[in-house]
Amino acid sequence: LRNYTGLQAKQLAPVKFGDYVAKPFSQGTGTSKLPGGFTPTERFVRAAYLKENVVPAKNEEEAITNIWYILNSVRIPNGAVIKDNGEPDFTQYVASMCSESKTYYFTSYENNQINSVTLTDEVLENTKEPTTYVVDTVQNIKQLI
Repeated sequence: LRNYTGLQAKQLAPVKFGDYVAKPFSQGTGTSKLPGGFTPTERFVRAAYLKENVVPAKNEEEAITNIWYILNSVRIPNGAVIKDNGEPDFTQYVASMCSESKTYYFTSYENNQINSVTLTDEVLENTKEPTTYVVDTVQNIKQLI
């Protein structure tokens, strides 16, 4: 992270070169040095930056939305990274847990719909057999028209 101390959510300030004032040309200039690759280090820096700069959530739903934006910024699409053995390395699922509500949230690679399971007392007491949940493996697209 010490290599990225210049990252900021605010726009870069104009810089004077002699009589010429170079003004930043668009939004997001404070993040122009944010790494965009898929190495663990680059993904960590992106996640750390976003975690520190996202608008704080007021409730669990907003928190999950924030977490999903952060985690989506570091997901690896299938085929973007190929391992030495020729197989793709990709993010197979995204998951997060709210320790207050005991709710586990997740999505699969195939379906961006956020699923959740709340670990109620009933669920936690049923520890004799594993519980299986059916999750759609087809993208859930809501047709509006």
